[in-house]
Amino acid sequence: MKVSLRTKIAIFVTLIIFIFSAVSTYLFILQHKHHMEKEFISRGLTLNYLLSKIAVEGLAAERLELINRAFYIIHAEDVKKVMVYTELWDMIESYPVATTRYEVHELSPAINHFKTSDSPFYIRHGDMYDFFGKVTFQPFPESPPITVGFVQVDLSTSGMQKATDNMVKTNILTSWIITVIAVLLLNILIRRLIGKPVMYLHNSVRMFKNGVIPEIKTDYSHGEIGDLAREFNEMSRTIKEKENLLIESERNIASLFERVEHAIFRLDKEGNIIKANRKFNEIFGEKTERLCDILMGEKRVGDYFESGVFENRVRVEERVLGRDGRELIVLLSLYPDVGPSGRLNGFDGYMLNITERKRAEENIRLAAKVMESALEGIFITDSKYNITAVNPSFKDITGLSLEEVKGRNPAIMAAGHDDLGIYREVWDAVRFGGIWQGEIRNRHKSGVAYIAWLNISAIKNNEGNISNYVGVFTDITRRKITEDHLKRVANYDMLTGLPNRVLFNELLSHAVVQAKRDKKKLAVMFLDLDNFKTVNDTYGHDIGDMLLQEVAQRLKECIRQSDTVSRLSGDEFAVILNQIGDISNAVFVAQKILLAHSNLFYPGGFKIKVGVSIGISLYPEDSGDAEALLKNADAAMYLAKNSGKNNYRFFSERTDIGSDVIK
Repeated sequence: MKVSLRTKIAIFVTLIIFIFSAVSTYLFILQHKHHMEKEFISRGLTLNYLLSKIAVEGLAAERLELINRAFYIIHAEDVKKVMVYTELWDMIESYPVATTRYEVHELSPAINHFKTSDSPFYIRHGDMYDFFGKVTFQPFPESPPITVGFVQVDLSTSGMQKATDNMVKTNILTSWIITVIAVLLLNILIRRLIGKPVMYLHNSVRMFKNGVIPEIKTDYSHGEIGDLAREFNEMSRTIKEKENLLIESERNIASLFERVEHAIFRLDKEGNIIKANRKFNEIFGEKTERLCDILMGEKRVGDYFESGVFENRVRVEERVLGRDGRELIVLLSLYPDVGPSGRLNGFDGYMLNITERKRAEENIRLAAKVMESALEGIFITDSKYNITAVNPSFKDITGLSLEEVKGRNPAIMAAGHDDLGIYREVWDAVRFGGIWQGEIRNRHKSGVAYIAWLNISAIKNNEGNISNYVGVFTDITRRKITEDHLKRVANYDMLTGLPNRVLFNELLSHAVVQAKRDKKKLAVMFLDLDNFKTVNDTYGHDIGDMLLQEVAQRLKECIRQSDTVSRLSGDEFAVILNQIGDISNAVFVAQKILLAHSNLFYPGGFKIKVGVSIGISLYPEDSGDAEALLKNADAAMYLAKNSGKNNYRFFSERTDIGSDVIK
């Protein structure tokens, strides 16, 4: 039997109400029962406490009539028994009079409890509660309480149980009466607010199914059902509008079929052309009857027709012959038109002329071969500088494969933080100038740094926007090492590693320019070892060379990092003291050098002592020209030699500061 929606809703709501009523009634009964039990225990403890306070005088004075009076005071219907014990748990009085005494094992829970606690104690057994309390007596305010006995009150729960049963019956009856009334009212509301409107909607939908689009009245119902009726009316209007749009869409598709720039056609199930658009006729002519007539390649489409299996579409590249006799390469797609019954009705197809694209792909393959065989490292990035391709030489130079760098900026090859900044400058230059080339320091995957000559060019698309960047680089580390070596040979003394005369002259010229710009003083020292020729003649040139190396090391230790020490030739050295405050700074360094040379040297294990004669010229006092400053310092050095050696002299004798000879 078919059950109506209204009946289903009524049954469901009725069940929910009954379940809710039963659960709420059950929870209320549990809560009320728990509350009554708590009140019962509280009353028992109160009676026990009251009895212990009344009985304390009787126990302390051993007067039983006082205890009996207490029994009558607390008489109540649910008090079944009251007993008084001595401090040793010997019963001395009971109410009513006990015909039997509790055994010790029956009192053991209470005895054990009062050994460690003074609080009241109770035990439940069946429908009885036994409440125990300690009776204490304090003879004097300052003395501790003395236990003089114990009291026991036994209460029955029968009265409480009877009250609970009556409450349960009353509550259940009230709850079910309310539930039945609520169910009846809800069923009336459901019938009026849901049943009738849903039936009306049902009849309207049935009319819609039979092809009639009714206009449902919406003034008989509110809320969701009223909204449903309005939505139904809106749906009806929408369907009518979509029917009109579908007709318009079919007209547009037919127009698009003719205007599209791809060859589109329809075949019957034997492969005969039954309809073709304008572009197809332009390429192949209107007299083309079968698709296979224009195919020049492997006839894969013909094999497809002959197979008789048309479950999937066909998408192949084919060579076709145009109406002008030209050979074209097209991407041919065929879609089988299978009806609901599984019957093949024909095929829909289109051709995309990819002749130019295939030629471009051939050019790309040729470029790829060139890229593969190039000895230079090559990388290609997108417009956002992310690597998309590299050649084998890229890995040979960097140690990085395409998988490790794809999607990353070429700056990952940079050797350090400063080189990252150079890469940023490179991208700015290429973005605005189209090309950049120069040296850059990269790091191999192994961690070894190398120098590369990098050329980066921007590639633009047909719209003139940058689409890619191409980078070509070679490892020029060996060449740079050779160049640096030649530069060092040209500018540094090979024996001591100090700048030679050529580099010293450049550094001195630069120091003079900087001192002039900063309005600072500088000093130039010309140094010549005393009696060095004797050392060479006595110990040989090898020992002499070792001595020069030790002298160079001591000179470097006597100056600041911002100063310069150079070996000009033989046993001649020169020093540039930058940005000195006054003449005393030069005197200090000169004395430091003389003191360092006062100690013995140990070249080759020999003990050798050599002095040094120092000439000093000052900028700007003695000259503003670098070459003249060096010549003046040389002249001052000879003045020191003629003054007894192993001392220093200034080119200008305008001051006597530091003119003492150090012995």
